[in-house]
Amino acid sequence: MGEKRRNARGYAELVVGDELAQASSTILPTKSIGLFTHIRSQKWLHRGIFASLCLATIMLVRNPPLVLIFGTLIGLTLANPEPKLSKKIANFLLGLSIAGIGLGVSLASVVSSLHHAWMIAAMIGITLLLGALVARILNLETKSALLISCGTAICGGSAIMATSKAIDASEDETIVSLATIFLLNAIALVCLPLIGQHLGLSQNVFGTWAALAIHDTGSVMAATMDYGASALEKGTAVKVLRALFIVPLVVGISLSLTNRKDSTSRFGVFSKLPWFIPAFFVAVGLANFFPVVQSQSTILMQVSKICMLAALLLMGTSFNIKSFQAVGIKAFVAGVCIWIPVAIISFFAATL
Repeated sequence: MGEKRRNARGYAELVVGDELAQASSTILPTKSIGLFTHIRSQKWLHRGIFASLCLATIMLVRNPPLVLIFGTLIGLTLANPEPKLSKKIANFLLGLSIAGIGLGVSLASVVSSLHHAWMIAAMIGITLLLGALVARILNLETKSALLISCGTAICGGSAIMATSKAIDASEDETIVSLATIFLLNAIALVCLPLIGQHLGLSQNVFGTWAALAIHDTGSVMAATMDYGASALEKGTAVKVLRALFIVPLVVGISLSLTNRKDSTSRFGVFSKLPWFIPAFFVAVGLANFFPVVQSQSTILMQVSKICMLAALLLMGTSFNIKSFQAVGIKAFVAGVCIWIPVAIISFFAATL
């Protein structure tokens, strides 16, 4: 089971060689397939072109949704030569960027976000109830539905991995849930800023809405980054608070499984708490109580934004045809049916 969980962590690292070339035949011309296959067969050429495209994208594109889209296109055509390494680097850069954003968040903003705790708790309860209802209607496997619900309710992939350990989910169930949440994250990252701008939402309202409606913390930051500094600050503070709920939620789920023999593993969820959460609060403290750090916060935040773009790009490149195929129409429909009502309800909650 441990080996399966380790494999599930790399759902975006699924086979990318000849099988990808065959799957790509449905979306690429024959000559292009031959070119990409040839490039992938030349190890150093493949890595060189891949690295050059990634570097060019980071240098030329500053819009987070576009960076994710370009990364996905690179992954679907050229394929990521080092998916495992890319995933580790992306996770590190993502955490680093979230912690770095904390340098630009005021202590007052963090304190003011605490009044959203009741709202977050209510949204988690609504999401879990929706997940149970959708699972029954679509006849979706209980564990898959619970994983998708927890990923939607808390913090995407981190919540799914923690919950999968608590309920002994299979590798396939975990992979499908992770892939579903990744797709919905990408959709939210592109669509929510457009909706917010069309409706003329203020930065504080949009930041709160993004924090409540988007799955992953990194995607919340990416969606609010271009919307405005206040939206980024508000969205990050509320989303980090939301991510803290991963502990009581998953511990509660684990304790409810009274038939589990291995009770000692129930509290292993604490080790799944993303490291960027305490790092974020440490950064807030440093910026607010140490003038030396505060004087450099503007530069450090710019570096954090570059790290965020690089993380989004690498996340996109790790997603391939096999990942799309892993999702399955039923799981994706379930994810959409859970997420859209949550997004709508959280919108009205954010405007209160």
